[in-house]
Amino acid sequence: MRKRIVIGLLIVSAIGTAVFFLSQAKRGSVEWHKREYLKARDWGRVEQWIEINAPYHLSKAHAERKAKRTEIHLKALFELGYFEERVFVLSNSLTKERGNAFWTLHHVFTNDVLDVSGIKDMGTNTVTVVGLREELPRWQEAVRKMDVP
Repeated sequence: MRKRIVIGLLIVSAIGTAVFFLSQAKRGSVEWHKREYLKARDWGRVEQWIEINAPYHLSKAHAERKAKRTEIHLKALFELGYFEERVFVLSNSLTKERGNAFWTLHHVFTNDVLDVSGIKDMGTNTVTVVGLREELPRWQEAVRKMDVP
């Protein structure tokens, strides 16, 4: 009887382990790059200790390495089509009030957990938006509505 229970527990744990490893995001996928981007961007206790206590050249090298890893994964997310950058041309010049309204959209308008989406730049007659690909039509509609005098 005990033998069957032990064998059953071993089988269940083997199946659970197999499911865990098979459900992991594949290297190079969008989910993998999202996870790695968040890991590279996060400053845990060790990184904070290095920043505060390590000699300057070590802390600088560590920060540069983390920044490079963050940039690599962010670039991959753009290449995989998770993020997109669009420049919207305005028919009227951008006034200070309209610029403030666009910045309000920036803080309210996105579902991006990676905190990348938003307004990248505002020119005289342009607004550059970086966002999740599926959110950009909503940005386009909002920009069109705000462009009307």
